[in-house]
Amino acid sequence: MRNIKILALLIIISGMYSCKKYDEGPLVSLRSKSERIANDWRIEKAIDNGNDVSGDFDKYQISLSKDGDAYLTAHYRFLGVEYDYTTSGKWRFENNSEKLVVDYEDDSADAAYFILRLKEKELWVRQENTNLELHLVPD
Repeated sequence: MRNIKILALLIIISGMYSCKKYDEGPLVSLRSKSERIANDWRIEKAIDNGNDVSGDFDKYQISLSKDGDAYLTAHYRFLGVEYDYTTSGKWRFENNSEKLVVDYEDDSADAAYFILRLKEKELWVRQENTNLELHLVPD
């Protein structure tokens, strides 16, 4: 009986380590990837080639729904005039859920990101073909 308990414990521990999908975590999650990514996100930190460029991204809000809808809103102020830019589209996972692809109606906003961390309250991504890393938190 003791050997069965030890074997079961070893299987559970090895299963936990194999559950780690993304480099930065989480190790284990009981929520699906779609449930974790569905949120209203704001960019808390942006790093490009090792430089903090967060100020360039503080006006953006990204909303991702569990069923694949995506919304991008940016609030701008220019010469005392404020305006909002909004586009909508769809998001999907690719490459065995290691990549997030967002396809907006405004094609200039389309992007693909490698997922580094996907938690309920943290989403870290690196834009494909660039060194831009974004750390998002719920808005």
